[in-house]
Amino acid sequence: MTTDEHPLDALSALAVDAVDDVERRRLLRHLDDCRSCRAELDGLREAASMLSTDVEPVPERLRAAVLAATHASTSTRDRRAARLMVAAAVGLVVVAGGVGAAVWSSNRGADSPAIVHDDTIAQVVAAPDMEKSTGQVGGGTVAAMYAPSMRATVVTVADLPATEPAMGYQVWITVGGRRKSAGVVPSGAGDTSVVMADMDRPGDIGLSVEPMAGSRQPSSPMVVTIPMR
Repeated sequence: MTTDEHPLDALSALAVDAVDDVERRRLLRHLDDCRSCRAELDGLREAASMLSTDVEPVPERLRAAVLAATHASTSTRDRRAARLMVAAAVGLVVVAGGVGAAVWSSNRGADSPAIVHDDTIAQVVAAPDMEKSTGQVGGGTVAAMYAPSMRATVVTVADLPATEPAMGYQVWITVGGRRKSAGVVPSGAGDTSVVMADMDRPGDIGLSVEPMAGSRQPSSPMVVTIPMR
């Protein structure tokens, strides 16, 4: 299976109506003959329907702050984690918690506005008290960043191993001994971010394979668990 045969990243954009007319027609033609992609799109739309649409274009200062954090990293591992921070500004973003929710796909193009709630991501990345932990899933990477001063967590994933159609990785955050869902992110190449706001320090971050519509509780073992320092 290749991304040309199954344009799963583009389906994320279609699910939130973030494609132009030309791209939409191309995808609809593909969907006519591809049952697995139709199932994938149905799952993405169901997940997106659970999210708020009261969102704003991403501020330019968000991108600037995230890029600044990238240049501040020196080691190979830090550069990898910094690339995940950049994904918070240029990937698919799910914002959850007390401040509302939104989804944005990078497939809309460099000049198109992103959908994201305020500049929470940039503030977390740039916060002087930001704490970061990382983990691996197959050949993919998970980075979790928590800013105590903001009571917010950013979880960014990159290049997660492929799952079955209509399945993704559900992000679970343990706070005060209770496990909470922070949304579902797609598998495959590319970067995706999740934001949880208005929350206490997480004990750990975990990912499990779940339907794109999400599960109330994990239905499969955690593929990675990241303790937060």
